[in-house]
Amino acid sequence: EKEDGSLWILKLYTAEYTSLLENEYNIIKQLGMLQSCPVPKPKEFWHDEEHAYLLREYIAGESLYSMYENGEIKRRETILRLAMEVCSIIVKLHGANPLIIHRDIKPENFIYAILK
Repeated sequence: EKEDGSLWILKLYTAEYTSLLENEYNIIKQLGMLQSCPVPKPKEFWHDEEHAYLLREYIAGESLYSMYENGEIKRRETILRLAMEVCSIIVKLHGANPLIIHRDIKPENFIYAILK
């Protein structure tokens, strides 16, 4: 936790995954430039001979998968509304310049953020 109360996540990979993690850093930087496309803000990427590191903002919330499994999402109308929100985000990604393709779209990767 930072002095201003913000929370951050440090991702640590072995050096063999340096390019993968650097690619993730570049993508979330690019996503941050899209209007109304909420993504964690990237802070920093660095690597050494043994490891690669990505420091990014922590977003408090629960994944859509967890919400469904816990029974928080039951009504058909709620499921359809959330599906439309996910589709809206995907449309923004596909409309970006350069084009962004997510390749791992699943309920576990969408966090329903808890707004402060």
